[in-house]
Amino acid sequence: MQETLPTFEASWDENLLQSVLEGLSQNNNEALNHLVWDISPKEKFAGPETVLTACALAICLFNGGAKTLQTVLRGLNLEVGVHCKSGFGIIDQQRLCYRRKIT
Repeated sequence: MQETLPTFEASWDENLLQSVLEGLSQNNNEALNHLVWDISPKEKFAGPETVLTACALAICLFNGGAKTLQTVLRGLNLEVGVHCKSGFGIIDQQRLCYRRKIT
């Protein structure tokens, strides 16, 4: 009991709890996992191919931002229009602004 008491007491430290409230507790693995389930929600059944596709898209978004989806679309022989490019740029800018705000 005495060995675990310091860890237990540290779990309600005000600084730790404040970082959780601001969303600063998420590590990179949790962030990537969150992206996968945003693309293919757990609440709805998805086969292995759908989950693999969601994983691949999440990795693209995580590593290179929304602009990397342009490459994916071109690889599928789909035209990437001006509005699509602009939208991807806006998504990336918002993501970067949000990350700067919380760090």
